[in-house]
Amino acid sequence: MSAPVSKTAQTESASRETFGARLDGYISRRGEFHNRILDAAEKLIVETRGTFFSMRDLADRAKVSPATPFNHFGSKRGLLSAIVERSFDRFVRMPKETPSGADPLRQMFDRADLLLCYYAKKPDLYRPVFAELLGSEESPDRALLQAITSWRSGLRAASRVGQLQKGRNLDVIANQLETNWIGSLMLWIGGVIDGSGWKLQAEYGTAVTLLSVASDAAVPWLQDRVLQLEAQLATVIPRAH
Repeated sequence: MSAPVSKTAQTESASRETFGARLDGYISRRGEFHNRILDAAEKLIVETRGTFFSMRDLADRAKVSPATPFNHFGSKRGLLSAIVERSFDRFVRMPKETPSGADPLRQMFDRADLLLCYYAKKPDLYRPVFAELLGSEESPDRALLQAITSWRSGLRAASRVGQLQKGRNLDVIANQLETNWIGSLMLWIGGVIDGSGWKLQAEYGTAVTLLSVASDAAVPWLQDRVLQLEAQLATVIPRAH
């Protein structure tokens, strides 16, 4: 027969349950406010075609106190970063079908294309957001950029199956792939190219870089891809006069 539970122990247990319930409620409300503010910010960006709204305007739209956006995000830059981070989280959770099978190099192209198309579908939202984040005088948020363009895992996979030359520095190659991707993104942000042009430009930068480090077995496919992309780009990139 078990010993009876003391009133003190019962009181402590009840207090813990009450505290846990309050904590759960606080977390739930905080998450609700967080998403409500982000939803309101996205609508304001689309409506105003920019990120020029004030945080007070945002608070009014989200129906929260003026201090709440600052409490959640710290600044407008923090808010815009959170918009991209949330979009990336949603992208990661989306079901995806890629035709590349187990080929790591092709998977790299497929993943980048899927992400690019995901953002290109909403230019009125993501053009202003990326323009502010990448065009600010503040240094770019490296963690954010790497989350968007995670090349290292793909390079490691390609290296393991012999698609890359031995002894190449994967960190340097990944950084160049990221730089290419951001460069094509900037062209899209500036309206120089549309979503289709962005896709071609990004793929071309990826293909040229990978071709320079590909093993003999992977060169023919990448060479063909570079030539195909060059032919397509010639029809969409304005020629210099």
